[in-house]
Parts: sequence; structure tokens; C-alpha cells
Amino acid sequence: MAKLEVRQLKTTADLCRWVRTELGHPVVKVELTDEQIINNILSSLNLFLRYASGQSTEDAYYTLMLKGGQAEYELNERYSRHYFIWW
Repeated sequence: MAKLEVRQLKTTADLCRWVRTELGHPVVKVELTDEQIINNILSSLNLFLRYASGQSTEDAYYTLMLKGGQAEYELNERYSRHYFIWW
């Protein structure tokens, strides 16, 4: 892992270049745009701030086996109590 000095990052392009390097570029082909990298950094910051400020008490995750050609699924009480967020 490369040592990151904040003063080395003068632009968002510098930040994106550093992120790609951390992901393995140029050995690994990293197919991410600068916009995708920045959006994920901002999403991470928002999630961190939500937890750090005590606004989040519980996250629930479920898996659902999907079948090709089936558009509707019936959810039991356990699942229907929660809001689903689709990214």
C-alpha cells in the first residue's frame, strides 16, 4: 500500500489516480471513471457520517434467490417490515 500524503493530492484527478494505483493499476485493469471513484468516496463519507453522528442504529440485509422470467416475489412478514433500498 502506497503511503498517502494529503499534500500530494492537489486535484480530484490526483485522488482518482491514487485510488486506481491502490486497486492495482497498471498491473490490474481498473475500469472506473473518475466520476465513479468520486461518487463512491462521497457515498462512503455519507455512510461514515451517518454512523459517526449516531443517526444509524440498525442495518438489515437479506438475500433473495431470483429466478429467470419471474418478475414478482412474495415476501413474508420478516422481509416486509423493512424498507428496501435499490442502488
